[in-house]
Amino acid sequence: MLHERTLTKMVLMFLTLSAAFALASGRLGEIMPCPHEWVKFESRCFHFERTSMSWPNAERRCLSLGGNLASVHNSAESHFLKELTSGSHSWIGGFDAAQAKIEKDRLWFWSDGSVFDYQNWADGEPNNFNGVREPCILIFGEGHRWNDEVCEHSFPSLCSMELN
Repeated sequence: MLHERTLTKMVLMFLTLSAAFALASGRLGEIMPCPHEWVKFESRCFHFERTSMSWPNAERRCLSLGGNLASVHNSAESHFLKELTSGSHSWIGGFDAAQAKIEKDRLWFWSDGSVFDYQNWADGEPNNFNGVREPCILIFGEGHRWNDEVCEHSFPSLCSMELN
């Protein structure tokens, strides 16, 4: 009889510990919320940095906050970013790595290393306007579409980070 009670207590303790471990494991696997002043959209957090700065400084700022300049992968993200910025001109993470002046030779990448799988260029863009090299992407105008821009110009920016 004593042996059965001890065995029953051990089984109950094992089940209790197993349940506690399972609950703790489930919590550890939960997605953490976005940091303060960041906004969640789908699987990422976004931050609108209102201070105007160059594209390289904007990327450094985003890196210091734990992200990169935002990559854009579909029209839903593009619409979300328009709402987040209230339509303001803003740097995003696209850049021309080929440093080409001829459009067909340009090679676009995202600073976060993700695939450049979506484009939302304004009519006539990208164009290296007046023959000036414009290797960075700015979202601008009423349609909040993309413009290739001189990286040293100053604009607000959009940062993003993956939820983890």
